[in-house]
Amino acid sequence: MTWDQELDEFCAAARIAIRETSDILLSEQMPARWRSRLEDQVEELQRFVSIADRYAAERRRSRLN
Repeated sequence: MTWDQELDEFCAAARIAIRETSDILLSEQMPARWRSRLEDQVEELQRFVSIADRYAAERRRSRLN
């Protein structure tokens, strides 16, 4: 498996984790301290996926030139 494929698979898994965690955060029974930590982690993961997506897009563009 290539680096690009691994990155794509990781980002896909991260998106699933973000979606599932976001669904859990909708629960009103979650303690506030957990909610705050999970929200922070989801935001960081979203930033990482965004950076990884830009990196992958740039690699694809550079291979076409």
